Amino acid sequence: MSEEPLAISKEAKTLQQGLKDLLKTRDPWNKEVEFQRRNLQKQYLLLLLIHPNAKESKDAETHMWMQTSYALISIYKTRIAALERALREAGTQRQQSRAQRPGPVEYRKLMQRFKQFLSTEEKFWTQLVVRIQRQFSLSEARTALSALSIVTETDPAVDDVDSGKQDHFRFPPEPTDTPSPKALPLDQRNARRATLSKALIVLGDLARYREQYNEGPARSRGGPERGGRGGRGRGSQTDSPRVKTYDKARACYECARDLVPDEGNASHQLAILASYQKDTFESLVQYYKSLCVRVAYDPAAENMGNVLSKVLDAWRRRRKSKSGAPPPDDPNRGKTNTPSFKDNVILLHALWRLNVEEMDSIAPKHDDLVVKEFSELVSDRALSIDTISKIIIAAQGALWKQRKIRASADTSMEARITSHILALYRALLLTGITELDEAAKIVEEDLAMRITATFRRTLPALRIASKWLRVNLDHVVRANPQDVKDGERDVVIREIRAFWDAYTSFSTRIVLVFPPTSLPKLKHSLEEDVDARGYLPLGGLLMQGTPTGSDEADPRTPEQVHPNEEQLMRIWDIGHDARLIAEVYETPMGPFRAQFSLIDSVQKSEAPALQESTIPAAVSSPRSRMPADDRQSEEDDARTETTDPVGDAFREALSVPSSEDEQDEIVWNPSRITSHRHPSPVE
Repeated sequence: MSEEPLAISKEAKTLQQGLKDLLKTRDPWNKEVEFQRRNLQKQYLLLLLIHPNAKESKDAETHMWMQTSYALISIYKTRIAALERALREAGTQRQQSRAQRPGPVEYRKLMQRFKQFLSTEEKFWTQLVVRIQRQFSLSEARTALSALSIVTETDPAVDDVDSGKQDHFRFPPEPTDTPSPKALPLDQRNARRATLSKALIVLGDLARYREQYNEGPARSRGGPERGGRGGRGRGSQTDSPRVKTYDKARACYECARDLVPDEGNASHQLAILASYQKDTFESLVQYYKSLCVRVAYDPAAENMGNVLSKVLDAWRRRRKSKSGAPPPDDPNRGKTNTPSFKDNVILLHALWRLNVEEMDSIAPKHDDLVVKEFSELVSDRALSIDTISKIIIAAQGALWKQRKIRASADTSMEARITSHILALYRALLLTGITELDEAAKIVEEDLAMRITATFRRTLPALRIASKWLRVNLDHVVRANPQDVKDGERDVVIREIRAFWDAYTSFSTRIVLVFPPTSLPKLKHSLEEDVDARGYLPLGGLLMQGTPTGSDEADPRTPEQVHPNEEQLMRIWDIGHDARLIAEVYETPMGPFRAQFSLIDSVQKSEAPALQESTIPAAVSSPRSRMPADDRQSEEDDARTETTDPVGDAFREALSVPSSEDEQDEIVWNPSRITSHRHPSPVE
């Protein structure tokens, strides 16, 4: 049996060489080329579907895409580009006769052939996706395929996109003994899922090419391109370029990424889409996601380097010519706006590719400027929730890349990036402190009503930042100049004391305004969990899915959970992280640690009393035989006399007075939590 995959592999190599030779002398739509191409596809399908565990089957889907699909696509693209160039040149040479001009008809025919090829390939790869999902019982992929309109949740498992058609030439017969979802070992199941993910990326590429070549070059014409008559009295009309959308390609890439978040290929393709939309910031974020995963996509490093080099060169030219916008460190600039801020962020990442001395010589304190603008825009609600999180994620990716990919004996740039991450985090914390002070004035039993609009925008980023802090806690703690002797510290982080002061103050406030015992625990993945799944700088600490088989399981789907409840889950998780960090006694969070110790002691002392009060309820008690009106009266009286031991413990730890006599007043004085004054993130 082991000889059969080897023989198939050898046959595939022979066919591939033959196809390569044919394409040198034949058109890509030539029948002989098509015969050879389909025969080569058949060999790879045998490896993928009949011998999926053979070593010869490794990366068979990639070889099939490159040799039987992309090889022809590249030829079509080259020919189309040559014809477009010839048409442009012919348009400038008015003296040529119409018969001598290289032909619009030839161009239309070539475009039609290319579109037909892309359509045929899309059907083939769609059929392969359905076959892989069904044959290997990858039930976790059905939701993604349904979202792509490839299959629906109600489709029977035996549906085939080409049902009723003979397809014996390429697809081998499907085995009758289809494995159950639990039959495949974990490593084989992961391998099949990775194959399916790559096939979805191919579908995304095909959709991207179809959108790219959906229209020819815009040209002035006197009438419609084919048939009909032009509008009377309007003269020649110019085709306005259609705005291209890549929604189908983006959906395929995102589904592929969600299926296998540990691989970076899909994120790299999303970066390419962002470059089509001239969104360099989004490209940068996706490049980091492509590199900071277990199976990094290596071409992303070169592509990101090219993008950042162009940004830095363009900035240097503008600075040298002193034209256009003022330099980023100009104190006389107007009010910050989001586009210019993103440009400054991209420039900062480009500067990080230099050494510290060169960075400081050409753009001194540029990182401080970015933090200052970030703080202002967050406070003014000028940044979207998504953008705030991506600013944090990109900085974390830059540090991870600096450590793992560009590791060197010089740690000065690593220290600079770490300091910047903590400065961004501190900006969020100081904004949170201000918002929590405002939230403390809101008298609402529903805790969600205390979440201010600004605080709501920062919660996902605060969660992401707290996970990063937990992962890098030892690294950050060792950078505290008060705890480490000179010469023992590899990385010196600026303003580390100010960061810990802000973090302690924020943590103290958030558990006071939103008592942990009154919050819903995190029981399923949130949007940022899905988006950052597999991202190594966060160490896998984000929720990886919905826990099952335990008390933490939530029978509801994420769509059934109210957004306000999700926000409270985020707040619970942020407070939970703060407690875990405070329990590490090297962290300078003594007051917060003492606060929770007091709370724990109060809760333990209350536990026996609670048990005694619940035991009689299980038997017939005098109260259970009371009339309904009497029971209601007793419950009302009990509510008026109920104490809050946890809240009292918080107030005692923070020296906060009770609000019994001041129901309409602020029930605690935020200024008494910490005696120091909170400066701006960048002084």
